[in-house]
Amino acid sequence: MGATNPIDRVRVRSAFEADDGSPDLDRDASWTWTRREVASLIQEGVADRDNRIPFELRVAVWDVLEPLTRDPIPTPVGEETLSYGSMEPFTTSINVNRGKAMHAVLAYALWCQRELEARGAESAAGFDLMPEVRAVLEEHLDPASEPSLAVRAVYGKWLPWLLLLDERWVAANIVRILPRKPELAALRDAAWNTYVSWCPPFNPVCESLHHEYEAAVERVPSRAAVGFARESADTKLGEHLVTFHWRGCLRSGLLERWFELADDETAGQVMTHLGRALNNTEGGVEPEVLGRIRALWDSRFQVIAQKPESHKSEASAFAFTFASAKLDDDWSLAGLEITLRAGSVRFLGRDIIERLAKIASTKPAEAARFTLKMLNGSDDVWDHVAWRDQVRDVLSTTSQTDDPPTVENRSAIVDCYVKRGELDFRVFAARSRVEES
Repeated sequence: MGATNPIDRVRVRSAFEADDGSPDLDRDASWTWTRREVASLIQEGVADRDNRIPFELRVAVWDVLEPLTRDPIPTPVGEETLSYGSMEPFTTSINVNRGKAMHAVLAYALWCQRELEARGAESAAGFDLMPEVRAVLEEHLDPASEPSLAVRAVYGKWLPWLLLLDERWVAANIVRILPRKPELAALRDAAWNTYVSWCPPFNPVCESLHHEYEAAVERVPSRAAVGFARESADTKLGEHLVTFHWRGCLRSGLLERWFELADDETAGQVMTHLGRALNNTEGGVEPEVLGRIRALWDSRFQVIAQKPESHKSEASAFAFTFASAKLDDDWSLAGLEITLRAGSVRFLGRDIIERLAKIASTKPAEAARFTLKMLNGSDDVWDHVAWRDQVRDVLSTTSQTDDPPTVENRSAIVDCYVKRGELDFRVFAARSRVEES
């Protein structure tokens, strides 16, 4: 007999073989690691970059990739073992072979779409241009043959791009991607929670998935944790909704319903997200967007004002919106008044007083009053130290004001510091005495 062809030997060894239990970490006895790296290589190779795989190799790429989508790892038992049990489904999906292969399938689909469009193909044809992708996606939506939560998470991670690839296919299969039967809730949650946690809120997706957002809101509070930081899935859902709200593409009533069902801590995290977005926006914000944000806060202020003790976290979150200085002074100060009734602010005290110092030139009475309120209501005995420079700016800017309430509040601010040993604040007390005389 002739010698065995080296390529044939590779093909034999590349079959899904059981690990022989070898302790030698330098050997990939079952080719498990190799298969995972091949999937990663394909995903990187079809990415949108100059040195991508030539499209003429499409058939060859698929011939390598398609068998990897049937990799036995993860097994149902293996996915629940200690090594993966601490991971949520998406994190597991990028650490197991079949999950990696399914991620590569979606990257391959986008590669095909880009290359075919460049050659004049009609993108509206969707998966008709790549039936091999459609076949694999539908095969792995069958819970009987594909029970893996990690694989289902892949659909959630790529859901916006699935809509881009073939919106009609998603519409026809959405109840398979996000099943509604109670016994399949774990599969639904794996896909949906991955989507809201790992995907940004794209406007076109808002309308396409409106009914899924409605269903998700009715599951609040779900108590599900997502992502590396184990964040609340309810919070991530709220962040999507509030973003769609300020963009003006969310149907009326959905965000209000979310607030009805969410607890104070979760609501506070979402309104903090809103304020951070304002803080991170350079330059001005469109008046229409500011109007929606203002209207949202106005509705929340009505709720907070009725039971401030029950909405401390949400009220405290207004600090981020106030500190952004994107909304007018009168409205911002009215909001700060309601916020401080609920208790002290948790974050950005320095930034709040910094804005008060700027407001002080036109509204000295309000600046002095709110600065004193902040100092008296602080839960941290060291806040006065952290805020001292900003407080000095408030006192300096209001030094020429002679109305009695402002002078009285200035004196109380100075006393607050002098009693704590900040004797350099006595210079402001001298000015107050002059003003009083």
